[in-house]
Amino acid sequence: MLAAYEGMWRELAVAVQKASEEGTRIEDYASGEALATVRRDVRTMREAGTRANGRLGHEPKVTKMDPGASPPTATVRDCVDLKDWETTRDGTPVPLPSGQPMRYRTTAQVEQWDDGRWRVITYTQHGEQTC
Repeated sequence: MLAAYEGMWRELAVAVQKASEEGTRIEDYASGEALATVRRDVRTMREAGTRANGRLGHEPKVTKMDPGASPPTATVRDCVDLKDWETTRDGTPVPLPSGQPMRYRTTAQVEQWDDGRWRVITYTQHGEQTC
């Protein structure tokens, strides 16, 4: 399940670098609300004329697992680190929103589908929660 979560972030990073999910495999890793959130974030960046570059730090951990659920589910908690990440507009750095911590929490719900693959179905950024 962590591979699905990490795959979602990897494909999201590609999408925000070009402000388009075209050519990514985001649908292999995210579905439902998580996919809608990714698409909204990419669209917002495209409309604002911004791009993001660099590397996001992560510390994902499975905090809950329910293999007996139908479908099996897991909760992932992460600490996203923005230290090596930069948003730009026309090549000029765009500062983070005031109050945005450099390290913040995210949570995700992951499901195992009938094909045996895990997919992130919800993904929430808790930008106000430092870690």
